[in-house]
Amino acid sequence: MNVSAIVSGKLIKLKLSPGLAVAWKQNKGRRMSEAEAVRFVETKRREHALRQASPYLASRA
Repeated sequence: MNVSAIVSGKLIKLKLSPGLAVAWKQNKGRRMSEAEAVRFVETKRREHALRQASPYLASRA
């Protein structure tokens, strides 16, 4: 599957791997609201921060 994307104001055309093409087609038409996107990113950030802190927290217990 060939796709186009705008990166830094330039049109980039590339070919997706078969796995990415399937995922792209499955997610077609799905969009996140701005609040959902912020919630998603904050959840990922929080999970990452806890993973990074767990060795420190374990040694303090």
